[in-house]
Amino acid sequence: MRSKRRRTRVVHPKQVYSLGTSGGYGSLKRHLMGKHKVEYAKIEKDKGKQTQISRFANNQPYGNFSYSDEQNLTGMANFIVEENLPYLFSEGVSFQEYAQTCLNPQFRSFSRKTVKKEIIRLYKAEKA
Repeated sequence: MRSKRRRTRVVHPKQVYSLGTSGGYGSLKRHLMGKHKVEYAKIEKDKGKQTQISRFANNQPYGNFSYSDEQNLTGMANFIVEENLPYLFSEGVSFQEYAQTCLNPQFRSFSRKTVKKEIIRLYKAEKA
């Protein structure tokens, strides 16, 4: 039994364009290049351009930023000590949402016990 291939045909006054089962748009592209040169040129000019800038794109002069959990933990501990905040501050849902949405999507919060251990470690290192 022979399989039937579906084909879609578009009849233009001077030429017939067909779309086979492969799903390609080769004939449509030829049609646009031949009959709609200005519109096709606009499409090709914009092809490959990024239409949106990522919110987290790194455009700083410091080069590529790499996220570090250790640096984040140390920074969180210093911040809590300097601002005299409770250890529980790092577990706050609103703070976590703020940090992940506005600062860094890779932000990972730390438990109050982990922050407390880091503060004690920093204190001992400063004292020594």
